[in-house]
Amino acid sequence: MLFFVLHLPHVLIKITPNLITMPRMIYDYTKSVLERVSFDPVLFCKELRKAIKNLLPYEIEQLRKWLNSFTNEKPELQQYLSIVC
Repeated sequence: MLFFVLHLPHVLIKITPNLITMPRMIYDYTKSVLERVSFDPVLFCKELRKAIKNLLPYEIEQLRKWLNSFTNEKPELQQYLSIVC
C-alpha cells in the first residue's frame, strides 16, 4: 500500500490513496446532486452555490465545463452559469 506520512509538531497525518481520491468523489457527488435538482431552478442555484464552496479550484473549472454541456438542453438553468465564472 502506498502512503505518505507528514510529521508536524504533535500531529501525524497519513495520506493514503483513498484520501487522494476524495476530491473526485465530492465532484461526482456534486454533479449527481445538480442533476437531481435540475427540475427546480431555485434549488439548482442553491446547490450550485454550495458546490462552489466545497470544490477545489480545478474542480470548479471542470464543473463549469460540465455545466455548459448539461444546460444546453435546459435553458432555464443557463442563467446560473455566471455563478461559476
